[in-house]
Amino acid sequence: MLMLVDLDNTLVDRALAFNRWASIFVESLGRPASEASWLIAADRDGYEPRESLARATKERFHSELSVEVMVEKLLYDHARQR
Repeated sequence: MLMLVDLDNTLVDRALAFNRWASIFVESLGRPASEASWLIAADRDGYEPRESLARATKERFHSELSVEVMVEKLLYDHARQR
């Protein structure tokens, strides 16, 4: 069994994918694209715990999404970005 673990972004550019997703997500909330910079900084390159980031994002953008849904988005949605 082969297991690939990308600890240093050499297999996948997580930052690029997350940054793209953050822009799309912020715009989907009707906020200016410039607000994505807050989300990108708050993510701390993936080191901010997802629940903490979900709560802060929900508060910052006054989102009606539950924390659980926001955590799911933070964990998986950016992986679909290319």
